[in-house]
Order: sequence, then C-alpha cells, then structure tokens
Amino acid sequence: MFAIYGLITLLLIVFLVIYLYAVFDRYAERKGEGSPLRTTIPTMLTVGLAYDLLPPLEGVSFLLPLSLILAAVARDVVLWTTELERHPRD
Repeated sequence: MFAIYGLITLLLIVFLVIYLYAVFDRYAERKGEGSPLRTTIPTMLTVGLAYDLLPPLEGVSFLLPLSLILAAVARDVVLWTTELERHPRD
C-alpha cells in the first residue's frame, strides 16, 4: 500500500513539473513573439526538461539535442527572414 502512495506522489510531482513548464513556455511565447529566437528558446527548454526528467538520456549522444536546437535555429532564421521580406524596415 505504501508503494502505491509513493507512486501516486511521484506521478503528481512529474505532472506538476510538466504543468509548470507549460505555463512558463506559454509566458515565454507571449513575451518573445517578436524575438528572432522564438522557437529556439522553447526547444532548449524542452531538451533541458527531458534531460532532467529522464536521467538515462545522459548516455545519449550530444548530437541529438544539438540537432534539435540547430533545427529550431534554422526555423527561426526562416521565419525572421520571411517577416523581413513581408515588412521591410525603412
């Protein structure tokens, strides 16, 4: 019975961490709407959260998170350049 309570507590703590991350992510998204790094920062937060919640990921090559971050940077560059084309600065 004690193990069930422990498991429920652990699941609630994991849910709380994910919920707080989602709240912060929404806040950061609203604040960084015009930022050129609007995709990169949430991606870096997601990679950090994954490494915090799943310690076995430490054995995974650093190329996986690096490729995710580089893909997010590439998306930000494309979004930023297409916005500049649509709304050139005078």
